[in-house]
Amino acid sequence: MTLEQIYKIAENYDIAVLFFVFSIPIIAIILTLISGRDKEKKSPWNYCFSVIIYLVTIPGMLQIIITGYLLFVMKTNLMTLNINLYLLPILSMVITLLIIAKNVDLRSIPGFDRLSGLLTMIGISLLCVFIISKTRIWLVFGGSIYLFFGLAIFFFALFKWGAYMLLRRSDEKEKSPPRFPY
Repeated sequence: MTLEQIYKIAENYDIAVLFFVFSIPIIAIILTLISGRDKEKKSPWNYCFSVIIYLVTIPGMLQIIITGYLLFVMKTNLMTLNINLYLLPILSMVITLLIIAKNVDLRSIPGFDRLSGLLTMIGISLLCVFIISKTRIWLVFGGSIYLFFGLAIFFFALFKWGAYMLLRRSDEKEKSPPRFPY
């Protein structure tokens, strides 16, 4: 079974997709109302918010990857994509993360730093694929060699930071993301 076949099956179940997409932000709102608006929530609520974040982020990031691939690599027209399958999970992810971030300190949520590291690595990988596909860097590099090495060093630093955030032990302290020297 291919991913395209799964999407064709999911197109037949729009109601179920819409229910999933809209239920997660509603659950996040209900949980923030029940738990209160205390930024320093304790353990049980943090685990509930962690489950919600994972439930919304994994499908949302999958849709960002697939939509980005369809738009930038396959050159698919955005007007032909099913909004329920391709765009609403991304919107649901953003809204849910904003709701939770407004009411909870995301650093206190278990596993969020690893998830943000994974999201960073995925985002940088997509950016690299987009740059390579647009500049045709594998054929001829028309820019300066210094720009090429600068981009390579910057991408490597972001990959390293993302991998560190994803794979670090829980007793290690967080590192700040890499920055360009001024």
